[in-house]
Amino acid sequence: MFALRNTKKGFEIYFRGTCIIANQEKKPLLRLGKANGEFTGHHGSYTIREQGLLWYDLGDPVVEHIEETQITLRYAGYGKLVLTAEKGTVNIVFTADTQYEINRFSIRFRCNAEEPIYGCGEQYSFVDLKNRKIPIWVQEQGLGRGPNAVKLACDLAAHAGGTRYSTYFSMPAFVTKTRAVVAKTSSYALFDFKAKEEYCLTFWQIPQKIELWITDSLKESIARLSQRLKRQRRLPPWVGKGMSLGLQGGTNAVLEKLGKFEQYAPKAITSLWLQDWVGKRITSFGSQLLWNWEYNKEQYPDFPRFIETIHEKGIKVLGYINPYLAMDCPMYREASNLGFCVQDKEGKDYAIQVTSFDAAIIDLTNPEARSWIKTVIKKNMIAIGLSGWMADFGEFLPTDSVLFDKSDAETTHNLFPVLWSEVNREAIEEAGVSEQCFFFSRSGYLDSGKTMDMCWAGDQMVSYDKDDGLESVVPASLSLGLCALPYWHSDMGGYTTLGWVKRSRDLAIRWAELAVFSPFMRSHEGNKLERNAQYYDDPALVKTIGDLVCLHDVLHPYLQAMEEEYQNTGLPFIREMGIHYPELKPMRSQFLYGRDILVAPVLKKGRKTVKVYLPDDSFTGFQDNKDYAKGWHTCKAELGKPVFFYHRESEVERVLELFREEKGK
Repeated sequence: MFALRNTKKGFEIYFRGTCIIANQEKKPLLRLGKANGEFTGHHGSYTIREQGLLWYDLGDPVVEHIEETQITLRYAGYGKLVLTAEKGTVNIVFTADTQYEINRFSIRFRCNAEEPIYGCGEQYSFVDLKNRKIPIWVQEQGLGRGPNAVKLACDLAAHAGGTRYSTYFSMPAFVTKTRAVVAKTSSYALFDFKAKEEYCLTFWQIPQKIELWITDSLKESIARLSQRLKRQRRLPPWVGKGMSLGLQGGTNAVLEKLGKFEQYAPKAITSLWLQDWVGKRITSFGSQLLWNWEYNKEQYPDFPRFIETIHEKGIKVLGYINPYLAMDCPMYREASNLGFCVQDKEGKDYAIQVTSFDAAIIDLTNPEARSWIKTVIKKNMIAIGLSGWMADFGEFLPTDSVLFDKSDAETTHNLFPVLWSEVNREAIEEAGVSEQCFFFSRSGYLDSGKTMDMCWAGDQMVSYDKDDGLESVVPASLSLGLCALPYWHSDMGGYTTLGWVKRSRDLAIRWAELAVFSPFMRSHEGNKLERNAQYYDDPALVKTIGDLVCLHDVLHPYLQAMEEEYQNTGLPFIREMGIHYPELKPMRSQFLYGRDILVAPVLKKGRKTVKVYLPDDSFTGFQDNKDYAKGWHTCKAELGKPVFFYHRESEVERVLELFREEKGK
């Protein structure tokens, strides 16, 4: 399967007839070096610099061993690079044998000059990563993220603006139409896709291994990647039905808001998401929570009984938790006395600043601390009747932390959200409620899919912004789906209200239109409730949302069919057009929902039409019941009426026709 071919200036290595790597005079296959990394954290965002970089002169490698399934390249004085082939997988492992310190590892791969590159986790600004450098580092996505006034203001105030590449969910893995690549590592890395016929992967440690597959299609690449990363578990069926209405304010306020909604959309609500079940505090950022993981008796005097009351309506209740503890709350004092918090260099509990308060981090490398927080989840959340929760954060671990298991915090940082997902999954399994309960998280890394039930897109602004608003969640869903994580959703309406940015009624509806085509519809009141349009504000808005929820429910059998397909093939629910139409260039303004639905969401403020490209296939517009030919079309886009198309003579046509008939009565 392997073949080595000598060239005038070096050699090339082929696998199954495709050139995968090459060593040339001015472009060496491998570089090894050392440097010092400097990580400066600000509220979960990081500025990362490199100092004293030295690349060693390796010289040309010697081919020490070659056969069909293995090639060994020896770098005298430094170590060996071994390529092995097993069941279609190319494993690349470097073993150091040197007196020199090595903490920089850079390797070049050949690639198809024209094909797009997808993945690297959840990317909010780009679908195609070709011609870009992607940092692999879990962190806050930032506020604004692009070249805009919000980013500038947040950087000046708190270094919190982020960049177009900052993400909660980073992953050293990507796919193309001919390849899939995974790097087993947890260090900071930089994936350079700028060159036309190669990509260069640089790591701040020697990776355990790099895995590569040569494929015939993007579908096959996704299948290979999803097999390697393991597919997410199938969620309880109720999760994909109805809407989860996000409310806050305590028992009386929640019942009042729920009553408003139920009056005009009585069957729309499947669950209430009450993030403030633990109580709230008012900070410089707005309304935030008391990070003390038990129900707050001031806001919810008898929360278990309240949950029972909501259950009697046929509605489930969801909560909130994260792996931090506010240092002014009782639960922190308990954890601190038990020695369960991450330490700083002086042996004190590491205090991270969160807007206007400090918090400690539960040390998830400590088995006893893991057991303790799992008991909190089982006793304080599951036992009182919660059917799920947001398992927030995970990206804050400082690189100068001191951890219980003595691991290097710099290389544990990316793994911390994986540990957090493990804790939540284990708590659910140990409580025996896997068939009824689930959780959703925003931060993740390479192996998160093994234990993470669902991802949500994090804290977007309540705007249409391209890099940090409604428009940014489409690339996020596409890129994460291409990385084998299809269970994804976003906060309907966005979250962050900042300065002049506040949620309009139109934005609330447009976001709900988009959420119809996701496995979970959940709203958020935002960090400044009083400044935002809310989904329960007026009868007309509630009725519109109720109709959209009804459409979402009509598509539930279709979602279940996609879930089965995902388990068999790894294909996500929300799909980049190139999965089924490889001749098309990557798009961020439209997508496929499964094989038979094409969605063209309204992503710009004030737009009353949407432009969509339809491939050469049998598509029918849902809103006008008109058959469309191949090419660009401009379609009317009324508020509350999402623009989408479906295949004639498909299963989805039948359920949509029934829905149309019912609405026409």
